[in-house]
Amino acid sequence: LVVVSHDRYLLRTVADELWLVADGKADQFDGDLDDYRRWLSEHRQARNEPVAPAAVAEAGRKQQRRHEAERRKQLKPLMTAVDKAEQRLNQAHAARQILETQLADAALYEESAKERLRGLLAERVRLDQVIGDAEHRWLEASEALEAAAADMD
Repeated sequence: LVVVSHDRYLLRTVADELWLVADGKADQFDGDLDDYRRWLSEHRQARNEPVAPAAVAEAGRKQQRRHEAERRKQLKPLMTAVDKAEQRLNQAHAARQILETQLADAALYEESAKERLRGLLAERVRLDQVIGDAEHRWLEASEALEAAAADMD
């Protein structure tokens, strides 16, 4: 069964393998969805770097620099949205890691700490929702950036 989805929660729960469709081919992806997020960010950065051949005349270089500057200017709002979404996602993951450390404390599961445990569990549910929303926003922003960059090529 092949599932194509932008729902990272769905993919995490049902996917045994991930396949990467990029550059006109499909290959099995060695990693998880977090690795994919990093790959996409690196791939996006690599594609936005101007590459000028040495044999191009000065006028051609100037035109290419202007074209690259215009391209960066047009893509900047999308790149900013991706960066902000990635920052939110990283902050939520960091908060979740701190919470998981707190939940690992054995004293938390004693009778006297029930209220604190309930509060931490409620916070974990909230953080899971924040992470899901942040992943969704990051994926949407990344796809919009990829599509805009592809349209400019």
